[in-house]
Amino acid sequence: MPRHRRRVDDVVRAIRELLARVGILLAASAAVGGILQATTGVFFSAGNFLSIFLFMTSVAIVGFGETLVIVSGEFDLSVGSTYGLGSMTVALLWAHGWPVLAAIAVGIILGGLAGAFNALFLTRLHVNSFITTLGTLNLYQGITLLISNDVAFTPSTSLPGCRIYEFIGTSHPFGIPIQIFWLGGVFILMWTLLHRTVFGFRLAVIGGIRGLQERPIFQLNDTSSMCS
Repeated sequence: MPRHRRRVDDVVRAIRELLARVGILLAASAAVGGILQATTGVFFSAGNFLSIFLFMTSVAIVGFGETLVIVSGEFDLSVGSTYGLGSMTVALLWAHGWPVLAAIAVGIILGGLAGAFNALFLTRLHVNSFITTLGTLNLYQGITLLISNDVAFTPSTSLPGCRIYEFIGTSHPFGIPIQIFWLGGVFILMWTLLHRTVFGFRLAVIGGIRGLQERPIFQLNDTSSMCS
């Protein structure tokens, strides 16, 4: 079979597998979109799609991090609370006079420490990841409410480094919202990490082994080996 024919067959097979997985979701989304378009008349407008896309960029970036956990065969329920804790820490440090870039660095480090705390329970104390992150979800959320006094932070233009904040958060390079650049950059980083590094290969192997160990066939094979 010619090489280009095999490639076409691979693409068609991949599309069929994708539709089998998310076909119902796409159909439901199209139905909801049709209803909203019929009732509002603006749902399928370019401005509305851009607003939805920009709103979802931060959620998508957090979801990329969750992908690494899922690939390894685990689950993290605390990722949203960790995101909130890190963001509030950055805001409070900045409001108290820290340089904005230093505050951002501390927020990133804090997020890493929160993940390491979850990993401690998982790898050393052998607590299920679902149970562990269910507890830390409430812990990190509680800490966020405590340090913020349940008050949202709105940056003032008089804060030092406000222009840096505006550039990395709300600017429009080349007329394009910078959130799109952040999303594209993180996507490329995660794709490279998962598909082009030893770290990503090891994550996939760990997740695959854990998935295979849960299959009854392994119990059967173990029993057969003992009988032999």
